[in-house]
Amino acid sequence: MSPSISGYKTLRYRYYRCRSRAFGRPPCEDVGISAFEIEEFVRDTLTSATTSQEFMSVWSHLDKRQQVKALKNVLKEVRFDPQGESISLTLHTDAVERLKRHRN
Repeated sequence: MSPSISGYKTLRYRYYRCRSRAFGRPPCEDVGISAFEIEEFVRDTLTSATTSQEFMSVWSHLDKRQQVKALKNVLKEVRFDPQGESISLTLHTDAVERLKRHRN
């Protein structure tokens, strides 16, 4: 999925849309999900996930707004599997260092 923005007059709506046929992938339905919904899901998943203690220590000291802003720095990939109806998250190998820089 890739980020997109649509709007009406001065309002802007952020969402993620299916990247049909991107990089030779099979076509998918023209689906989109609000950026808020997917970012909340990812943030909640990271908050409750079993990750390194060091990551959780730094992550838990960020407020909700800081966590949402930090997502783009710590996530390497978010992958949706429509057949298995699952989402997998991959963090950058230096995610803890990225979080510490974001916090400062």
